[in-house]
Amino acid sequence: MPTYRVAAAGLEAMQVNVPGCSGDALSLALGPLGLSDFRVERRSQDGRQWFFQATFKPGGIDAPAAGLVTRLVSVDRILD
Repeated sequence: MPTYRVAAAGLEAMQVNVPGCSGDALSLALGPLGLSDFRVERRSQDGRQWFFQATFKPGGIDAPAAGLVTRLVSVDRILD
């Protein structure tokens, strides 16, 4: 089962094991933090690193008054 590293500014990097793709790893890691939706920004030439624009619900990662928060998130496939 592949292992992914999920990292974003202001959040502690996480490692997750998931049989699916980088988007599945992103959802598994950040879903509990209020992940609302995400879209692919770009991927590395070798296909092992993906960058997403991830949107979080109010209060998920910042104060509720901040409203929706969008962060650039990298997802690296570190183990096949």
